[in-house]
Order: sequence, then structure tokens, then C-alpha cells
Amino acid sequence: MVGEHNILKDLLGPNGWELVEARKLDHRWYLEMWLIKSIRSPTDCFIFFTFETDPQMDEPTGRLPAYKITATLRKPVDWMAESDSQFDGNELFEDSTDLFLGRTVEKKIPAFFKDLANLRQKFYNFYQ
Repeated sequence: MVGEHNILKDLLGPNGWELVEARKLDHRWYLEMWLIKSIRSPTDCFIFFTFETDPQMDEPTGRLPAYKITATLRKPVDWMAESDSQFDGNELFEDSTDLFLGRTVEKKIPAFFKDLANLRQKFYNFYQ
């Protein structure tokens, strides 16, 4: 998963995003969550990434690898932000996009960033 992290981090800027915060989680279904912010208009658009595991998979080390990343405008329940956070406005949105990790992930990343751009556009359209 480290490779996917590095690839995604490297591609955030060229695709109009920046990493605001990353949180490691000690959870059976989630390994980590990221908060990214648009650096293109609208710059007040935030997206949450959740690195999810497949709990049906057996891992001898007891630590499951991430098998997909879900990106959403809606703040995940497990994101422990303050209730008066500036990101609460994003809870209105239900759309999400997934990036399934594995051998062919590099081929899927351009489509994933296109989906992120579509979420940014939806955010923009909602507030116009």
C-alpha cells in the first residue's frame, strides 16, 4: 500500500488537490483516512479518502492490507472532526467514487482523479 500512497500523494498537486490531514486508524475495516482540499476553483471543496480493508481476507500478520480507497464529499462517521468544523457543509453529499487497489491500480488512477474532478464540479454546482 505504500506504493499507492506515494503515487496518490505525487499526483494530488498536478490534479488540483493538496493533502490537508492524514489519520492512521486502528480499525478492522479502515486503515487510514485523508482529508484533501481543492487548490483549483472552488478552493473550499474538501474530499475525504478512506483506505478500506477486506475483513473477509486472512492476513497471517493480523494486519489486513487496504483493498480500496473510497472518496466522498461527505465526512465519514469515523472522522472525529469538531461538530462546528468548516467541513460540515460537505455532509450534504452522498456521491462517492472508489479506487480498487491491486496489480492494475496505476491504470485506474487517471479515471479516479477524473471522478474526483467530477465531485469538485458537483460541489461547485451546488453552491452556485
